[in-house]
Amino acid sequence: MALESAQTVFGFGCTLDWRPTVFVNGIPSNRVCSACGLVPSNIALLPCRHLLCQSCYDRCASNGSRCCLDGEAILADDVLWSATSADSILGRNIRCWNSPLGCGVTGPVSEVLQHFNTDCEHHTVTCPCCRGSVAHKDIVNHLASGVCGPTSGTEIVAGEIVDSGIMGITSALSNLDAKVSLLQRSIEENLESMASGSVRMLAQEVTAESPILESVQCLENTLTEGAQLCRCALDDARATLQNDIAIVASSLQGIKNEFGLLNASLNQTFEEKSSETLALCTNIKRSIDRLETAVAGERKQMREKLGTIEKIMQDRLRIEAASVSDLPLERRLLVSKALEWSIEPWSEAKMESHVRSSAFVHPPHGGYFYGYHIRPCALVKGVALLQSLLLGYEVCRGECDQLVTWPMKKNLRITLLHPERNHSDMTIVEDCISERPGICAPYIHCRRELAARWVKKEMKVKEIEESHYLKDNKISLRFEVL
Repeated sequence: MALESAQTVFGFGCTLDWRPTVFVNGIPSNRVCSACGLVPSNIALLPCRHLLCQSCYDRCASNGSRCCLDGEAILADDVLWSATSADSILGRNIRCWNSPLGCGVTGPVSEVLQHFNTDCEHHTVTCPCCRGSVAHKDIVNHLASGVCGPTSGTEIVAGEIVDSGIMGITSALSNLDAKVSLLQRSIEENLESMASGSVRMLAQEVTAESPILESVQCLENTLTEGAQLCRCALDDARATLQNDIAIVASSLQGIKNEFGLLNASLNQTFEEKSSETLALCTNIKRSIDRLETAVAGERKQMREKLGTIEKIMQDRLRIEAASVSDLPLERRLLVSKALEWSIEPWSEAKMESHVRSSAFVHPPHGGYFYGYHIRPCALVKGVALLQSLLLGYEVCRGECDQLVTWPMKKNLRITLLHPERNHSDMTIVEDCISERPGICAPYIHCRRELAARWVKKEMKVKEIEESHYLKDNKISLRFEVL
């Protein structure tokens, strides 16, 4: 388990006051005094962003009202005080105070405190013989085992001195190589001074009795051997540390070399990929140019084909009109052949409506229906999504105007033809012309064609296109007089 640092709280009036405690989730740094490192119940936030407990703040206030950490001036009105409740501290989970000795119990403060006072088995005591640290539950077995025997007061003092030196050496081994030499000299001087001081103190108490002189000599030899062992331990520690530093330096150099190789490889790969990407972009551009050329050619061919088809349709309409015209006048009054035509190009009609608010479209020729010369027509009006389509007809001057009955009383039907055979056509309107007043002979109105007549039903362009009645940029229609 990683070493955790203890935090000390005070001012809460609870059992944790002034007792260093390891919190499972440490208390946030914004509740810790920046000067003393303690966790107070009340803390002040200074304008310089430092945090001070009440005691440290009072001392700073009495010393010129300046922060003890950076010397910034402190104004009482700029200080923000905040308090931490005792419940928020007591509600945290802590570790047993014997956790450094191996106890792994954690929990709320009340439970851990109860465990520490009554149940924890990791409390330690000092052995009166060997002066070692022994678990309280094992002290009796430790003394009874005979591992350590009773010693004189002089040996105990010497043991404490040697133990102190060894502990200092062990702590010093965790420092860097720069501090090892200084620590070695300090320990040697301390050991020599302690040894000589102890010898002098004992020499003053020595009498002529030889047993005591022998004890003093033995103690001096022990201290000398201890100092020698300390020197050897420090030399070994220095050698080990230097070896570790060399290993780390070698590893860092290896990592640096690998990083250099990786960087060079990445640069090479980037250059290669850049070249490949440039070549790919060039090929794509060439393909696009070829595609545009091909599309332009196809577009030109399509225009030529559409022109040819339009010419064929015009010729067909002209032939059909001529075929009807070739009939005797009496026969024309009995014939009513359906006329199929298309609004194309559809996109141009929509664009004209968008620019001029409406677009008038009709076939190049009309037809004879029961002797009446009628030409169907269409009107695209509106802009954008609001465009709509109106269908209608024009009554033109014809050769049979003197033979037919006026006003005209016929029914008509306009059908929207679906381009796919497996879809049904849609009848836009079936209207009775006789219900529309004023359908008189064209020559009555200044010998000009009558104005276009529109059916009542109006269709949205968007609905027509979404129903897939548009194909090859045209919409096909059939006009019939029934």
